[in-house]
Amino acid sequence: MSRGGEGRRRSRAPLPFGRWDRSSHHAFRVPTVRPRGSVVMGVFADEAEVYEYLGGIFEVATKKDGLADKLAASGVVLRVYYTDPEAVVTVDMESRSVETGSASTATPTVELHMTADTGNRFWLGKVNLAMAMAKGTVRAKGPVPKLLKLIPTAKELFPEGEPVKTKAAVLWELGGKWEVEEVDLDPPGAGEVLVKLAASGLCHSDEHLVTGDLPFPLPVVGGHEGAGTVVEVGSGVLDIEPGDSVVLTFLPSCGRCSYCVRGKTNLCDLGAALMMGPQLDGTHRFHARGEDLGQMCLLGTFSEYTVVPTASVVKVDQGTALDKAALVGCGIPTGYGSAVRTAEVRAGDTVVVLGAGGIGMNAVQGARIAGARYVVAVDPVPYKRDRAMEFGATHVAESADAAWEVVSRLTRGQLAEACIIATDVAEGSYIAPALALVGKGGRVVVTAIGHPEEETMTGSLLELTLYEKQIRGALYGSSNAQHDVPRLLELYNTGLLKLDELITQEYTLEDINQGYEDMREGRNIRGLIRY
Repeated sequence: MSRGGEGRRRSRAPLPFGRWDRSSHHAFRVPTVRPRGSVVMGVFADEAEVYEYLGGIFEVATKKDGLADKLAASGVVLRVYYTDPEAVVTVDMESRSVETGSASTATPTVELHMTADTGNRFWLGKVNLAMAMAKGTVRAKGPVPKLLKLIPTAKELFPEGEPVKTKAAVLWELGGKWEVEEVDLDPPGAGEVLVKLAASGLCHSDEHLVTGDLPFPLPVVGGHEGAGTVVEVGSGVLDIEPGDSVVLTFLPSCGRCSYCVRGKTNLCDLGAALMMGPQLDGTHRFHARGEDLGQMCLLGTFSEYTVVPTASVVKVDQGTALDKAALVGCGIPTGYGSAVRTAEVRAGDTVVVLGAGGIGMNAVQGARIAGARYVVAVDPVPYKRDRAMEFGATHVAESADAAWEVVSRLTRGQLAEACIIATDVAEGSYIAPALALVGKGGRVVVTAIGHPEEETMTGSLLELTLYEKQIRGALYGSSNAQHDVPRLLELYNTGLLKLDELITQEYTLEDINQGYEDMREGRNIRGLIRY
């Protein structure tokens, strides 16, 4: 790539997560994995110096003599993740103003965040400006995210500890619609963090709140699958700070109970609070119409802002595509883990997945990545069967009976090693056909949520004994969030795990009811609310 102007230098490779070597302004450690999308990384060295990486150009113009040298000496790093190649953004760090311009018709979206403690860390979209001094103007000539928006600091959000106003989707009664309204949100308490959501997935479990299949005290702020940026932390929080990118997991883990210390963090004792409504200390953070509002699984991601316990937070690398990472809070690890961890799929196995929705599609992906020879996706909806082939299914069927014919033929009567039940709701009558689909030593994994009042399953006990077949429950795909969330994002970065393709439709928060109607009608694999 040609360069213009004297005194300008370039690094040969964009290094998103390399360690900054202060002994040399242009020495970086090369990472093994580069996230998807163009990445720009540079340092402030000489006034008006331009760095060009993968077609992105960033110009740094200082306002104060000698400031550039001070910034360079402190090892300041500029990281940029962008999409629109013709957008131009100017950020004035001193006045906190943002100006945008673009040669194209598309208007770029810009977010500028400043932390409350030091006032020297800024966020421009997915750009992290870790400034040693909050002065100077950075002009970005290159792709950036879209729509101008100034994100307030924590002090602006909570003047003297008062609640903040935020927009949220609230379920007030069984069978009702999600009502989007302004609610009050308290500041984070001890061991809690305030998060500005980037996106939230529309998971079927929140539909179970509406139908009553998942008992939960109402009213409640829905949503349990999201990712965003930490705005403020409560007392006692040591390992998370404002500006951190985080994925919210619906299963908190304390790290100390007998389950956590054995690596079974999905079974942490804190899970006892998931369906209660208030936070872990027994008090509520959301309020509206004179009532306290619960938070789905302690999260409440159907809100622009939320307060959650640190036990529900997984830090991820800066520059992570948070809209995609939102799905890794629930649907991805639940489906993927059901195949890889609970079903223990191995290379050469035959796997049947009953249900090709948001969970089932990721079970298909998990089986594919684990090396399954045959993956048979079963769903009555033709659209979902077609999409399953894109995610790794080798064969599809519209019913369990039709799947048995396919599996029997493929395996010459040996049948499958695993069958994963990932339907919208699990019913006791599903067990018998699932057991019939697996051969000797086969494993039936129940991932879908069952009716709370149903206590009867059908199936042959003789098969369980004579053929050593097994029935296993799967919560969160038997995943360990702190380990598996970053691992799944790495699989996405390398192209093995499909996330972009999962998102069938994006919605605003106001369109949440349309999103769930699309899901019920089989028009969605995964809907996404983007904030």
